[in-house]
Amino acid sequence: MTTKKKQSAAGLTKQQEKYVGLLVEGLTQRQAYLKAFPHSKKWKEKSVDENASKLFALTKVQTRFLELQKIVHDSIQTETIASKQEVLEFFTRLMRREEKEQVVSSLSRKEVWTDDNGERREVSTRDPVIVDIDTKNSDAFKGAEALAKHYGVLNEADRGDNEDYVVVEVVNDIE
Repeated sequence: MTTKKKQSAAGLTKQQEKYVGLLVEGLTQRQAYLKAFPHSKKWKEKSVDENASKLFALTKVQTRFLELQKIVHDSIQTETIASKQEVLEFFTRLMRREEKEQVVSSLSRKEVWTDDNGERREVSTRDPVIVDIDTKNSDAFKGAEALAKHYGVLNEADRGDNEDYVVVEVVNDIE
């Protein structure tokens, strides 16, 4: 009677799949092998390294490693890098001055009262306050400029650079 090891869709055993997953997480081959194959903790380091290296050399292991690495890379890229559409939408909102900036301002308060002795007392306080303000015109211009460059609005044909111009030089001849 032979026992058949369960294999994943990639054709790897559960331990091999764990080994590959740990490699993708950033562990060394030795560390991943020791965690995936706990019985190897009794072995010499050289034996662990040799077995880890042999396992990683298998085509199915390398293929699965590359698959998982690509999945991780794509998910990180999707979560952290703005898409072309997001960038264009941001520049559009900036150009239309729909974006708000937050600045720290101070809120001043002054309390004035007369104490029991009839003397005038006052206490002034300043508290920091975060205020939303419209984007600056210069920022709106930069957004418009970025969009114009993207869409090629400022190319030579649109500016009329292909037409003849007369250059007039003004000279101050008054002596």
